[in-house]
Amino acid sequence: MAGIKYKDNKLEWSLLDYEAMEEVIKVLMYGANKYSPDNYKKGLNRFDLLDAIQRHLAEVMKDNELDEETEAHHMAHIVCNCLFYIHNFKHKKFMDDVR
Repeated sequence: MAGIKYKDNKLEWSLLDYEAMEEVIKVLMYGANKYSPDNYKKGLNRFDLLDAIQRHLAEVMKDNELDEETEAHHMAHIVCNCLFYIHNFKHKKFMDDVR
């Protein structure tokens, strides 16, 4: 008989594809080197994030899969920018410029 482990309402990290996340980690490492580790936690302009997401999506729509600067997949850049957006939203760190 197997032991019991209650997991109701707990995050199921096993659902995450770690191989796909390697591309995201490449982008995070590149950004940490270019700017500084956790730079996005200081607060970012939400429109800058949305623009970056759109630029990378446009490249994918044009069948350009890899970012020339980082050599990482454009979708990994989109994931990173989405994570930055969520972090800044949850922590109320958006630095919105008036347009």
